[in-house]
Amino acid sequence: MYENKNARPIYEPPRKIKTYTKEEKASRNEILSEIKQSLPIVEYASNVLGLTILRSRKGERYLKSKELSSLVFDLKINRVFWNKYGSKALDIIDFIVLYDGCSHSEAINRVAEYYKERDPNAVELFNYDITEDKTTIFKGIKLPEPYKNDVIATSYLLETRRISEHVINRLRENNMFYEDKYHNAVFIGYDIENNPKFGVRRGTYPSVKFQRDCEGSYKNCGFFIENKYPVKKLVLAECVIDGLSYLSLNKNLIDCHVLCSSGAGCVANTLWFNLNTRECLKDVEEIVCACDNDDAGNHAYLTVKNYIETKRPNIKLTKFTGYDGIDMLPNMDLNDVLKKVREKEDSYFINKESEEELKGEEIE
Repeated sequence: MYENKNARPIYEPPRKIKTYTKEEKASRNEILSEIKQSLPIVEYASNVLGLTILRSRKGERYLKSKELSSLVFDLKINRVFWNKYGSKALDIIDFIVLYDGCSHSEAINRVAEYYKERDPNAVELFNYDITEDKTTIFKGIKLPEPYKNDVIATSYLLETRRISEHVINRLRENNMFYEDKYHNAVFIGYDIENNPKFGVRRGTYPSVKFQRDCEGSYKNCGFFIENKYPVKKLVLAECVIDGLSYLSLNKNLIDCHVLCSSGAGCVANTLWFNLNTRECLKDVEEIVCACDNDDAGNHAYLTVKNYIETKRPNIKLTKFTGYDGIDMLPNMDLNDVLKKVREKEDSYFINKESEEELKGEEIE
């Protein structure tokens, strides 16, 4: 039974105000932005607050609460209307502040804790399909409908992201990649029992930035690419594209496993989960943290560093800083490095072809 925290004691000790470093703020803001975009308020209300969710007569996009009839959840815009507090549409943080009577900062902490540790396979999930105007309630991961082929998604990976063809083929062979009916690239991560548990969609149109976890995706599982050879090194990446970029840097990079997360804020938890569940990682001797070279990525590295030093001091931790003379400069990520390497290779082949053409003309 959920305990209503609106009841206040007569005396409350003064609250300690936590101060955050620049890196912590960046990571916190990234997680908060992702939560507001990806976590339905109604899911938190059902699984954490213990409210009984009912369908509304207003239409598929609206849900109500049995306990609080004045609450209306709008799944299309992911907002809740609470007539008790006026007609303003509340986001998840505003809602928790009003429901629990807590501070804005505490509300963020509560929802972030839930978001990081939630197992979508064990909670009630709500999904509203805008195109079909239909709401479904389910448990476990829900993968999007596939398209008849993966031509557009493959072209995006090859030409825009410069991912190697042999890497894409490996994913396809292992059912880890396909194209959905909206032409997004869909990446699927599996647990130790080979069940799909992690899924992320990546838009394939460069002019429109789109990346979102699939409904019911379990972040801690991540996107794990196991090396078929026995290796003792693990590379950490913030996202799937970055992990594929590392594997694409050199066809002979077969000295490691690769673990891709769902953003900088999830790297440490994803690492912890996989180290403790995957047999092939039990003897890992080195971890390479290849997060983005920005505030959130640097904070993720420090979090991993603290975890390794306190829990796994026998593991060597290094930081990815560049490849083949291409440094990872501020605000660059692994894919930026890959594209720079590809530009260098293209330039070499263009110059070589020009030299051969000139030699041919001289012979004539």
